[in-house]
Amino acid sequence: MQHPSPRLAAVLILLYQHPESGHLRVLLTTRSKSLRTHPGQTALPGGRKDDTDHDLVYTALREANEEVGLPIPEEYYRRHHPNDDTETSNDQPQVVTTNAIRILCTLEPVLSLHKLIVTPVVAFLEDPTILETLRPSEHEVSRIFTYPLEAILDPDVLVEMGEPLVEKGTEDWNYDEDLHVSVASLASDGDVSEV
Repeated sequence: MQHPSPRLAAVLILLYQHPESGHLRVLLTTRSKSLRTHPGQTALPGGRKDDTDHDLVYTALREANEEVGLPIPEEYYRRHHPNDDTETSNDQPQVVTTNAIRILCTLEPVLSLHKLIVTPVVAFLEDPTILETLRPSEHEVSRIFTYPLEAILDPDVLVEMGEPLVEKGTEDWNYDEDLHVSVASLASDGDVSEV
């Protein structure tokens, strides 16, 4: 891309197959309420490209590592840091790597509200037990959770799965009204023509 680096960013869409249900789920975070931009909002791990990032895929992986402690794929880390010995480096925090994350593709970049050019990076986590090791970055993330991928497109899927939405009035729901209308509720009201 021929754009200034400070305008480039990437997010990680980390998918995994739930071991019991078989459904694909996506890793999400709730941003810290103390952040200047988008406080308390649900987000994908990600952020701006650093000058030292070789590409936007590495930006997404590095940001996910910083925000939630997601290990960086071993082969990708070695490609970008060939002389780094993570086992013996004492002057920097140890970088945890894994062989259980596969980069699938990048999606078309989108322009954010803050005029950043954001590239989504899609990856698959082969070992869901890694999710148990994740920890939110104290200043950036207040919560880490996963969500059914299908439910992003159709909120009714959550009802079928028996998985509750965030309750209104709780700390994680800071809106006065629902922000989606399900197709099923429109159909029961007879307003399907407006969908």
